[in-house]
Amino acid sequence: ISEIRPFNEYRRERDNDYFEALMDAADRDIPTASRISGLSLPSIYRHLSSAGIETKRTRQTPKRYQ
Repeated sequence: ISEIRPFNEYRRERDNDYFEALMDAADRDIPTASRISGLSLPSIYRHLSSAGIETKRTRQTPKRYQ
């Protein structure tokens, strides 16, 4: 049983993997990611924020403005 992680930890990791792959497929563009995934824009933003995943906008923003 020690090999099995808590479900929340497992799900968070799987969600992060999914959204990282989604953003790669969408070239870090959130509206494109929304169309690909079928998720709403607010849902995409929420998941990306909680996972700390970079978007096209955050990638192009100079560090002093973040």
